[in-house]
Amino acid sequence: MRREMQVELIRRARSTIGRGESEMSSEPGHVPVQHYIDPDRLAREREVLFRRFPIVVGFSSQVARPGDFLTHDYTGVPILVVRDSEGELRAFLNVCRHRGAHLKREASGKGCEHLVCPFHGWAYDLKGRLQSIPDPAGFPGVDADQRSLVPVSVYERGGLVLAIPTPGLEVDIDQFFGSILTDLETFGFDQFMMVRPSVRTRQLNWKLHMDATHEIYHLASLHGTTAGSGYFNNISLFDCEPPHARVVLPQASVLELDDAQPDEWNIREHCGMLYSLFPNTCILVHAGYVQVLSPFPVDTDTTVLVGGMLVPKGPVSNEEAFERKFHYDTYWKTMEEDMLICESMQATMRSGANDELILGRYEQVVTQFHANVEDALTGSLTASKK
Repeated sequence: MRREMQVELIRRARSTIGRGESEMSSEPGHVPVQHYIDPDRLAREREVLFRRFPIVVGFSSQVARPGDFLTHDYTGVPILVVRDSEGELRAFLNVCRHRGAHLKREASGKGCEHLVCPFHGWAYDLKGRLQSIPDPAGFPGVDADQRSLVPVSVYERGGLVLAIPTPGLEVDIDQFFGSILTDLETFGFDQFMMVRPSVRTRQLNWKLHMDATHEIYHLASLHGTTAGSGYFNNISLFDCEPPHARVVLPQASVLELDDAQPDEWNIREHCGMLYSLFPNTCILVHAGYVQVLSPFPVDTDTTVLVGGMLVPKGPVSNEEAFERKFHYDTYWKTMEEDMLICESMQATMRSGANDELILGRYEQVVTQFHANVEDALTGSLTASKK
């Protein structure tokens, strides 16, 4: 993050703490309950949000060297990302052009020289070109050039790997993510490595998890002994850059900074920062660590939550290993508290008690998120282009 932005945010944080009141929107928001239980709406969300927008599918450290690969199936489209022999990152549909088997089933792997189908042995190079067919006499007239793997657009920024699941679509990734992406890149997370990946399935609508992550109004009541113990009660800064957002959570140490030396201020030492990358990824930057979590819908009431922790590369001391484990455990205890309450909410959605959910002025990023979803579904918000 640029030095001027760090100073500006810290000053805003100190002012907000002094007022004893979080930044707020001018009016409350509302979300129809039907948006969490309507299967037709979910089908549109999956088709638009999870097929036509750039989706975080993995981490740079998983595909750091030629032959490294990762796979991703959670959008409903099987994706294979691989670093080719020249160091270029490529992505394809993870589908053999013979009979449609997955080429790779592992979540990630290292050092492959070819992509070989486990069913019949059709082999592709790391650029996706068909190289060999066992017993080729059985396939007269097959044009290898027409049987290359189907490519999809892939991008690498700030330690993240993003792909657009629909073949033929592209995006100006820098324009789409704007300064939110610039922030993440300046932190140097491309030099971090992913550790302790997590995949968890819960009985909740994917948007409920996004709702909970986008506000801190609930920290004191729900997370009093976990994440809520490290921050002020309901004090935060909001910067919406639709369709993305940044939430800053100041800690008590921000008040101890020397006013005369703003050039020495480091926001990562005194604030937690939550970055929301539309449509479904939340990135928490806290105390030198990064937690990335993305919910993917299975049906209206079921979500798979895919996450990973980014940490600096290199050897660590016992003290550092303990610190990492502490942050990891605290994060997931907090997330499990969110998931349990969201499962409880999902279970009441069809009760008839509410026609809509009200979002307070403190929950403005949630309101903005739902407006972004609506804009995407109606076509007024787009990311990709032919």
